[in-house]
Amino acid sequence: QVPALTNDSTPPITVNATQAGTLSIAGGCLASTTPSLLVGNTTFSFDSLFDGTYTCVLTLGTGTATTSATTTAFTIDTTVAAPTATFPAVNAFNQTAVTLTGGGEAFAVLSYSITDATTTIAGTTTVTALGGWSVTLNLSTLLDGVLTGTFFQTDLAGNVSTSTTVFSTKDTTSPVLTIITQVP
Repeated sequence: QVPALTNDSTPPITVNATQAGTLSIAGGCLASTTPSLLVGNTTFSFDSLFDGTYTCVLTLGTGTATTSATTTAFTIDTTVAAPTATFPAVNAFNQTAVTLTGGGEAFAVLSYSITDATTTIAGTTTVTALGGWSVTLNLSTLLDGVLTGTFFQTDLAGNVSTSTTVFSTKDTTSPVLTIITQVP
């Protein structure tokens, strides 16, 4: 059988025949080289399939009889889009609990890294079934200045997206007010 979810657009399949014969394939699946089956196991690959769900019907013709078998449904998924991300400004009040949010493919693993000039904070979280994600981070160890957030996701089929980069500013310095001239 083909795995239920795969990023291989030409998935291999192994069939077992109790008699030798010729295989025909239907159900949206094709193989440019239709194998002649011998008794026992034969492995071949389908031609390139588009993303989608397939159920293939394999028919063995032995010259005197035919028999068919149907694959369980399987899904070809060869792409995943880059995730979205928002990165709020960081200040003295929120630096220990900064919440980053965004969107992605349901159940994908979102990887993130937040960097200043010298330090990186990295980790992962899972995108929800509704396609959202959030993570709350302590960014107090990062230096004031520009912070760079880089995000990518890996979906359940194993596809890795391109990265999304967003910027924020960290400013934890309290303002100073000095009276220069006092009114008489």
